[in-house]
Amino acid sequence: MEVELRSAGLEVLGPADEDTSPTVLEAISAVANIEVVPNARISRKAENVRAEIHRMWVVWAHRTGIIAADGSFLVAGSIELGWFRVRLTPRTDISRIVCEYGGIECVARAAGGRQVCAARGEEYDFWIVAKTVDRR
Repeated sequence: MEVELRSAGLEVLGPADEDTSPTVLEAISAVANIEVVPNARISRKAENVRAEIHRMWVVWAHRTGIIAADGSFLVAGSIELGWFRVRLTPRTDISRIVCEYGGIECVARAAGGRQVCAARGEEYDFWIVAKTVDRR
């Protein structure tokens, strides 16, 4: 997973040592369910679609407080691997983070909070979903 995150231009700071909520599963469930309404949609046919996915993810991640002042945040490795602490770099492109099926799939959260922001592929669009995960 660290290789994939580095290939997306992120500086990998290591596995998150936090055992706090939301877990990766809670975050994924919050951004990928039938009730989710995206904050932004990017058509799969859009010009420069990957650049637009990255741009919109950064906009919403900043708006919701995902990204700390030093550019760091947590990104989901997998349900089993948990969260990885990463930092944005000038080379970062969130659209290069892909799921096991080859689709764009980035789920991130604030290191010290319950805010999550995801970029994910849907049938006709890519969705940016930013929200605060409720306590369970």
